[in-house]
Amino acid sequence: MTSTKPFAAKRRQMAAFSSTKEVKSIYSSSKPITKETMHLIDSLKNLTITEYLSREVSPSYRLDQDESQFIERRDRVIVFVRIPLKLEKLILFGFFLAWDCFLFMLGMLPIRFILAIFSLFLSLFKKASIRPSQKCDLLRAFITAICCYCLAWIDLSQIYHLVRGQNVLKIWIIYNMLDVFDRLFATLGQDVMDSLFLTATEKSSKGRRRRHFSLFHHVGIASIYVLIHSMIMLLEVTTLNVAFNSHNKALLLIMSSNNFAELKGTVFKKFDKNNLFQLSCGDIRERFQLIIILFVVCLRNLKEFNWDPDHFAELLPDVLLILLSEISVDWVKHCFITKFNELDPLVYEDYRVTMANDLINSKRHDAYSDHCDEVSRKIALNPIPILCVLVKISYQLFSWDHVVMFHFIFIVIAVSIVLKCITGMILLKYSCNILKMRFLTEQRGHSPPLTLSEETSTSAVVNTPNPSALNTPLQDSFTAIIPENITCTELLEKKIQ
Repeated sequence: MTSTKPFAAKRRQMAAFSSTKEVKSIYSSSKPITKETMHLIDSLKNLTITEYLSREVSPSYRLDQDESQFIERRDRVIVFVRIPLKLEKLILFGFFLAWDCFLFMLGMLPIRFILAIFSLFLSLFKKASIRPSQKCDLLRAFITAICCYCLAWIDLSQIYHLVRGQNVLKIWIIYNMLDVFDRLFATLGQDVMDSLFLTATEKSSKGRRRRHFSLFHHVGIASIYVLIHSMIMLLEVTTLNVAFNSHNKALLLIMSSNNFAELKGTVFKKFDKNNLFQLSCGDIRERFQLIIILFVVCLRNLKEFNWDPDHFAELLPDVLLILLSEISVDWVKHCFITKFNELDPLVYEDYRVTMANDLINSKRHDAYSDHCDEVSRKIALNPIPILCVLVKISYQLFSWDHVVMFHFIFIVIAVSIVLKCITGMILLKYSCNILKMRFLTEQRGHSPPLTLSEETSTSAVVNTPNPSALNTPLQDSFTAIIPENITCTELLEKKIQ
């Protein structure tokens, strides 16, 4: 007797390639045989060649006889076409949230570090402890400084020539391995930092023995993580730089085609709202990190050609090729995922509301976490390794004396503070508008409540941690947040605090 397991597996595979409604419509289209059908069969059996050609040349079918089915298919096509626009609005919003976190590390953290040092100095005389947020700022700055010092001993020129001496296949394998390790360390990063911050700020009771690692161990683990992740990103930059400078452009095309291999691993898997949200957050992180890497590669190439703008015009087609391949793969991936899993495109609006709600709630006076940490948890983007990579590249590109370097650092911090204030205020107002519109829509009864689906999927492989559910009603988001007439000075003081 033949086993039924292969047939069951085949049915599950077919279900992954087509939507449930489409399968049901195919099976329901087979109507029972009636007397009218029997008369039609008798007439068709006696058809002559002339009558057959007449039926084939001038058919008499009408689409409006099954109008509901065709309207459903037309709506499905319209939804399919609108997915890229919905996705890009979400990715653009998430990109600026990630940019805001990076500007925080570059501009606000030095000021907060100085204030934390001053508070620590005062606490030695007043016998008062510093705030938990200041302890976190001290640890961030300390880990960043340690990793930047360690990366300063790495000679990128030797690594560049070592990679360039390999053949095309080896470089492609190296780049794939680095991409996999980068994703793995991205999911681990914020967990390591959260463990460090909790250990540094938790209150220890007398007589209770600590059952986990001490603060010294957590600082060591976080430093090792940031150093390894920074080295992985440096190797990615070097490998991509080799591809840009190679005379054989086939290497760059092969590395760009890696994005299309991602379609096979995601499109034909089961996704629900939570899994799609995690996948979207991973796409935001990849888009932001890719732009940073391409920016660094362009800087290194322009440095080698004495900042010749003509050479940048030669690099621009390759940069656009990589960016367009990334964007096109994201579009195709999300279009077919929503089609196969019957997900409403309005789910991307819910994701934007989720991120806006996190931004608004992080500005409360009783917030339990900083907005930078919230974004890092959502999209698995730790800005510390990126900052260390940029410091390493800048130190190698600009060989200035200490006085000029000090002025350069001061200008970069000042510009970052200005950009941080502008970006933060725009994001706050935009987030408030998103939540107000959703609140009004919910009050009118045109939309379901603001929650992500609690369904879980065991077959989807994601790159980011699970998002926290939105348990806070929207009414609470407008009570203790930011007034509409906030000024740049007020926002700056709030960020420093």
